Amino acid sequence: QPSGGDKPSGGDNQPGGSTPAPQPENPQDAKLPSLASQEKAITTQKGDGDPKGSSYIQLMARVSKNTKNSNKVVWKKVSGATGYIVYGNMCGNAYKFKKLADVKSTSYLHKKLKKGKYYKYLVVAYKKSGSTFRVLATSKTMHAATKGGKVGNAKKLKVNKGSVVLKRKKTFKIKAKEVPVSKKLKIKRHRKIAFESTNPKVATVNAAGKIKGIKKGKCFVYAYAQNGVFKKIKVRVK
Repeated sequence: QPSGGDKPSGGDNQPGGSTPAPQPENPQDAKLPSLASQEKAITTQKGDGDPKGSSYIQLMARVSKNTKNSNKVVWKKVSGATGYIVYGNMCGNAYKFKKLADVKSTSYLHKKLKKGKYYKYLVVAYKKSGSTFRVLATSKTMHAATKGGKVGNAKKLKVNKGSVVLKRKKTFKIKAKEVPVSKKLKIKRHRKIAFESTNPKVATVNAAGKIKGIKKGKCFVYAYAQNGVFKKIKVRVK
């Protein structure tokens, strides 16, 4: 398992003390960010923002379940990934991301948490290329509260339109709203609802949810809340 650097923790020593020659790296993989540099950027960044190169669609990471002392983080399998590293901490600028786990599955249960508090998470998909570890995808930052307090999370998103047809250069604004798990619980805002297009060459979407037709074709726009729950909007440009 990698420790965040370019070599697995424990080294490559084989029985008998022999150490095989390092495996050559695929030239295409060499263009990807190193896991060491990405981990350094994540664990030293200030604030609760998204790290450079992060994307929602690649991992679609979200916090799927909460109890008074745990949060369950789940994500989509990334093709070619050797494993996934989960980073997290309490929300707030005073708390920097820490490495929580290195797993091969597509979920992680964060335990022994404080009730009624918000926690932040990131997931990084990586692959081993030769003797080097490279980043395939980095999720957007998630924010989710444990149960037992006065704050809560979104259980789903509502949008004003689930399918949009546009002409080139024309626009349509998606309006999205979080639906809380309970009307008694307030969603404390750590980030606004965000948007991402599966194919910006067909249609783009800005931070305010305005979709713009670029060229003829089909794609999807994802609207997602701070805990990762999402709504998919079908887009066709004619």
